[in-house]
Amino acid sequence: MRPGYVSASVDVQHPTPRHRAAAFVFPSERRCFTPPRASSPDRAPPLLLLVTRPRPQARREASLPKVKLIRALQDDAIRRRREKVYDATSMAVTARLLEINPEVLTAWNFRREAIVFAGRAPNEHRTNNLERTHTHSFAPTLADELALTERCLRKHPKSYPAWHHRKWCVARRVYVPRGDGPKNAENAETESHAVATGFADARGFPVASLLATELAMAQALLDLDDRNFHGWGYRRFVTSLANDGARESTRALETTLRDEASEASARAELRYSEAKIERNFSNYSAWHHRAANLPRAYAGPTNGLGASRDGGVPADVLANEYAFVRQAFFTEPEDQAGWMYHRWLTAQTQNAKANEAFAAPGEAAAAAAAAADAKRAVFAGEADALRELCALEPDCKWPALTLARLCDLQGTDLGAAESAARFAELARLDPARRGFYCDCCRV
Repeated sequence: MRPGYVSASVDVQHPTPRHRAAAFVFPSERRCFTPPRASSPDRAPPLLLLVTRPRPQARREASLPKVKLIRALQDDAIRRRREKVYDATSMAVTARLLEINPEVLTAWNFRREAIVFAGRAPNEHRTNNLERTHTHSFAPTLADELALTERCLRKHPKSYPAWHHRKWCVARRVYVPRGDGPKNAENAETESHAVATGFADARGFPVASLLATELAMAQALLDLDDRNFHGWGYRRFVTSLANDGARESTRALETTLRDEASEASARAELRYSEAKIERNFSNYSAWHHRAANLPRAYAGPTNGLGASRDGGVPADVLANEYAFVRQAFFTEPEDQAGWMYHRWLTAQTQNAKANEAFAAPGEAAAAAAAAADAKRAVFAGEADALRELCALEPDCKWPALTLARLCDLQGTDLGAAESAARFAELARLDPARRGFYCDCCRV
């Protein structure tokens, strides 16, 4: 075969492997190659082969210096970590490597090891026989780590290791890891307790202002890309740390006051997610954020054991959520995000516990019956709305699928019959999943 050509072997007489046609396509010609058509009518139609050209030699040669740099930095970082060289040069090498490629987990681990070593007490160094070799150890500051992760995330906003390292640094500042000091770094009154985090500048980052800055950073990121699930996860992480700090600072207060503070934070997150959803109904991460905060926002008073007295999210709140998500799938019935949240809402309604556990002994059965009737009423109301949507969008499978499930949840013979009819209709609308719908009918 001549150099510079790509050989493509295509099965012309499918599925018989004996008859093949070889095609030679020049690399610069990126196109679909169609082999000669079969002359006999009983032969299957020919297959299509997408011939992709290899990377041009010029591009490969241009990337060689960067590849050599990455390999040199990576080898140097691995050697320094093996020898436990915690100095400024090691941190500079890892920082340069991570700015180019933030997926090198060894470099992140090396930096964390340096921070942890700097936060150890001198007696721990002697115990591990490390004092002789690391008398002048160096660790990056919290400002260095926040700046490094920010630079990495600007280039790679969905880098798992970069997000994990930023979470690790912030959590280490919030909680002093030493067992003989206060767990909450905000209550650390001495420099030694703050430095126990491993950050020499820890006192310059009060917990409250640090978390406020991180929350603003997450919000700025979501303003740029409101579907970056890393940003949503980091926002939940920061609010969780803030709630933990509030509970720590109000430990002497009543349990009710601490619950109210947590619920207020969760309701603020609900308002934020609502604004993002109204901007884009197809924001899966915003719907998930809403589902994560809704139970916390309306947990209600507890029975002393951590269980909510009202058995979950209140019925009136769920009704408002049903109305809210209904706007989404009536606007974009083909989008799955609203349908997934609607299914989560039906699970909350179905799994809601009645108040019989807190009712008088003779009233438990009546409370359970009333709760079952309320659930059936909710499912019936949603089914009516979906029948209307099915009439408006007869070729859309999502309202039909949700309606079939709701009819089955009603627990009546009429509902079971309509559910089976809807699943049969779905087998026609979505033949690729016919087996799934048939299994649903049998169940």
